[in-house]
Formats: sequence, structure tokens, C-alpha cells
Amino acid sequence: MLIFRTDRFDFRPDIGLWGGPLWRGNMAFAKSATTDFVRGGTHTAFAEKVWNTLVWKFAHKNSYFGKYVGTEGSGAMVEKKTDLSKTNSGDRIQFSIDVPITDAGVVDDATLEGNEVAMTFYEWNVDVHQWRQAVRLKGKKTEQTTSLPLRSRAKVRVGGWTQYMLDANTTLAMSGLASNNSSFSASAPSTNRIWYGGQTAAGVVESVAADANIDSSTNNLFGPEVIEHVKRKAELPHDGFSKVQPLLIDGELLYVMFITNYQAKALKASTSWKEGHKYADVRGRKNALFSGALGIWDGVLIHQYDHLETRYGEGGSTATEYFESSDDCASGIYVARSLFCGRSAAVHGYAQYPNMTIKKFDYANQFGCAVDLMIAVGKPQFNSEDYGVIAVDTAYVPD
Repeated sequence: MLIFRTDRFDFRPDIGLWGGPLWRGNMAFAKSATTDFVRGGTHTAFAEKVWNTLVWKFAHKNSYFGKYVGTEGSGAMVEKKTDLSKTNSGDRIQFSIDVPITDAGVVDDATLEGNEVAMTFYEWNVDVHQWRQAVRLKGKKTEQTTSLPLRSRAKVRVGGWTQYMLDANTTLAMSGLASNNSSFSASAPSTNRIWYGGQTAAGVVESVAADANIDSSTNNLFGPEVIEHVKRKAELPHDGFSKVQPLLIDGELLYVMFITNYQAKALKASTSWKEGHKYADVRGRKNALFSGALGIWDGVLIHQYDHLETRYGEGGSTATEYFESSDDCASGIYVARSLFCGRSAAVHGYAQYPNMTIKKFDYANQFGCAVDLMIAVGKPQFNSEDYGVIAVDTAYVPD
């Protein structure tokens, strides 16, 4: 039986236990003690790391583009680099984009030694910025009034904000538009990485010179023949820049194209698509890239994505009427910008992964939760041409 007095307890910091000279018996610890992970307590550092890991996993798992992200040089659609997160210095991250080897090599017993070729890389820099967001509860009375677990919800919400920002700014960068928080400026699609026009439901393609020339809601819609047209554009190399490199997915070389809901509507209504997709050709494929895909057409995996950029011409020249200034959409015409993507269509450079901070205000009456990360998001270019993405502008008809 353990006998002890309750009037004198001493804390032993050397062993982290309650005890002292008045303990009786052979026990060296208190069985009623609990282990907790609370900020400000014994395991403060562990609590912070757990939440920082969770917020990053939450953001990455729920990010629309998360499954397209790979390390630098991996051939992924979005390349990720973390150099500055390890060195903790610098505000610019340099990416090296691979240039394919096109030399013919040697045949049979021809000598290879001494005839090796040098690897070539494109270098491209992107600037790091800090992104921050926070939630603050009004006070204990507010928390008492509702049954909602507001503090845990706050942590989830700031994690969701991180995911939203990653997706939104990746989309804007690939679209050639400015970020939604001023972390990068607009970089309009380069001369050979933009296509304007559309097709009829029967498959007649019309290629035009600018958004202003997309002037028909029947002749300039999205469809299978548009996909074929843009793919040919992607596969043709030019002087000074290479073709858009496809992604290697389960042994197949495929491009990925993101289209809006209404472009998907026109695609499904086209004659060619109906005939070619009576049976979905992406069923049963295990790779996550195929999840939710509309189908594959001419080696292009089609995804419907509802956060692409759209504009509407109203006969004026406001920001809602153009993607690039001085190229206003035709009056009465809705235009969507879809994205035809290959390798290195976008980059994510991290100087700091998402970090969650918990803080109390007003004598611990108010609870606050903040997240911050240091990241660079951008669209690689070489010789003034976008490297891995083609913007495709077509008309659409809303319901």
C-alpha cells in the first residue's frame, strides 16, 4: 500500500515528476499524472510540429494540383524545389529545366567514348514571398454559446486557405495573369503559347488572332478538333525553344488539359466526342492523374476544373472583359481560358513550408490561429517563350 502526505509535494525538474522527501513506499512516480501536448507546456515544440505537419499535409492532399506536383527534374507538370527551406537564406529560387537530348548517338560498333554529348539546362528564377492568414475568435462567451468546436475549426480553415492559395495562384500563373495577393505580376502567354478560336459542334475549326476575334457562340466553341489542333502546336519545335514535353503516366506519354464546366459542356455535345466516347477510356486506371478525368482524346487527358479564368465582353474595356489589356472580348461573347499542360508548366519553390501559430489575446479570453508560408509560384519561360503550358481561349455558352 502506498502512503503519502498531501500537504507537501515538491516538483523534481531533473526527472519531471512530482515527489520529494515525504514520499512513502517504493513508488517513484504519481499514477494520476497525464501526458499532454499543449502549447506552453512540457511538449510545446512537439505540439507545434504536429500541427505544422498537419496543415501542410492537409493543404497538399486537398490541393487540386497536388497530384501533379513532383520534385525538380522529375518530369512533373508542377515542379517543386525546397532549397531555401533548408538553408533559410535568400529570396529567389533558381529552377533548372531539362533540355531533351536529340543527338543521334552511335550505331553498332561505332566508338561512343569521346563522342558523348553535354546535358543542357534552361535556368529560370522565381522570387519568394511570404503568405499569411489568421482567424481570431471573439472570446470565451462566443465559444460557450455554440456547440461548434471553433478552435479546431479555425485550424482546419487556415489549412484550407493554404490549399486555396496554392491552387488559385498556380492557375493564375499558368494562365499568364497576376496573383491574387500581388506576389507575382502578370506574364501574358508568349507568342507561340497561346491559341484563340474554337470549333462548331460538327468539328469545323476556326483559328483567330486574338480574343477580340472570338465573335461567335457557335463557331468558336471548345471541342475535340480544338484539342488536336493545340496538340499539334505543342509538338512542333521551333528555333530558340523546344516543343512542350508530355508527361509520362503509367508508361504513356500524355498531355493534360484543364477546361471549364461550359467548355466541357460543348465538348460532350460535339459529334466526334459522342462517337469516340461511348465507353469511357479512363476507367480502371489506378494512377491518381486519371481520377475524375473526362477522358483521353488524341493523347491528351482532359480534366474539368471550375476555377479557370473566364471573361465576358460588354462593349467596353474593363478588367472583366479581357485577359490581356487592349484585347477586349467581343461584345456579348463569353470566353474561357483553358490550359494545355506538359512538363514544368508551373513551379513551386519553398523557403518555408506552412507554419501554424496559436496565440491567446485579452488575458487568454480570445483564441487566434495563424498560418504562414514562404513560397514562390511561377510559370517557367525560356527565350521569352512559356516552357510547358499553352493557353487556349474559346467561346462558351452558359446555361
